Amino acid sequence: MIASPGNVVLLCALRTGWCVQACVIAALETFAGQASAATGIAARATRSISLNGLSLSSPWSPARPDLRGRRMIGNITAAKFLRFPVTSGSGKTAIMNAPVLSVEGLRTHFLTRKGVVKAVDDVSFSLGAGRVMGLVGESGCGKSMTGYSIMGLVDPPGRIVSGRILLNGEDLRLLSPQALRRVRGSRIAMIFQDPMMTLNPVLRIDTQMMEAIQAHQSIDRRRARERSREALGQVGIPSPDERLRAYPHQFSGGMRQRVAIAIALLNRPDVIIADEPTTALDVTIQGQILYEVQKLCRESGTALVWITHDLSLVAGLADEVSVMYAGKLVEQGEAAAVLGSPMHPYTRGLILSAPSRNVRGRPLRQIPGMTPPLLQLPKGCAFRDRCARATEACLTEPTLTANGSRAVRCFHPHREELAQESAGSTA
Repeated sequence: MIASPGNVVLLCALRTGWCVQACVIAALETFAGQASAATGIAARATRSISLNGLSLSSPWSPARPDLRGRRMIGNITAAKFLRFPVTSGSGKTAIMNAPVLSVEGLRTHFLTRKGVVKAVDDVSFSLGAGRVMGLVGESGCGKSMTGYSIMGLVDPPGRIVSGRILLNGEDLRLLSPQALRRVRGSRIAMIFQDPMMTLNPVLRIDTQMMEAIQAHQSIDRRRARERSREALGQVGIPSPDERLRAYPHQFSGGMRQRVAIAIALLNRPDVIIADEPTTALDVTIQGQILYEVQKLCRESGTALVWITHDLSLVAGLADEVSVMYAGKLVEQGEAAAVLGSPMHPYTRGLILSAPSRNVRGRPLRQIPGMTPPLLQLPKGCAFRDRCARATEACLTEPTLTANGSRAVRCFHPHREELAQESAGSTA
């Protein structure tokens, strides 16, 4: 093996038992060409950074957003007071904390024979230019459906029954189908978890990528092909000229996912919604994808909604976190604050159930019970039957209440730091 700084870090990561994040950071440093920084990481390879017992296994600490911000996205930090001028995809100057995407009271329901399924129920958030928001929660909580609703991709029997989706102040719900089609792919894009939802199996890759560019920009085929080739190289696909002439079935699952990511990045949109896009990729390619996405956020002010189950990835990637449960947002705030001192019992339960927090010789901790079916939600708080802090007050549905820079949907939120809990405590 060539003794490059990136390889040294990868070897150290494997020796010290680092998880995915260490390899991701090593790849980030290598792809960014920061050899001196990578060497510094290798020197610290024997020490694993953690946030209140949640193994992040990365060379920055989310408890120090200034360090994490410099490591991940250049001069842009997670500090909420920072105002950093960047150039948006339209060429206009944007402010880092200016709202690019605002979702207000979004409700998406599915009208079935057995009743109304409230897949997304009163979801509200705003995201500034260049910011990254992690949307986390259990499977079936409504994360992906929130993304589909923003993109206008909800098919019958589902429909958006109320709420506003503002993209740079323009309500996407008021647009005609033709106008919304012009917006999708140019100003707002989505990376799907299944790449075959993006790729047409009977068309060559170059045809699909060039059409994605020419549908929104007036450029000739030669320039569109050059940009497509550059995009494939950015996501780590070797021999891009040859791959452009291939069909989707000639790619592996991971390579198809990289093509789907490249298509989303082609037009440098104002907002990207990423639905677990790196799940099928190996760790070094994950690192390259994260680097390219964050580079896009830094240089063009693109706002990013990252949907995932991986709390450690969110801790290192996101500026802010929104936690969903049973179609509702239950907690919102800066990433370091939410993961360092979670207020909602569900958020705390997610972090405490991480295997890295478990005491050797004791059973793994878990949130008791199962997520209730959306057709059979309990009265009041949907988390009431699984919560150790539930009282009679929880028979009434709580509202999302602001608490400083945080917001929590709970009558009995936690006030203490997560680190103060004993190792044997429960959520």
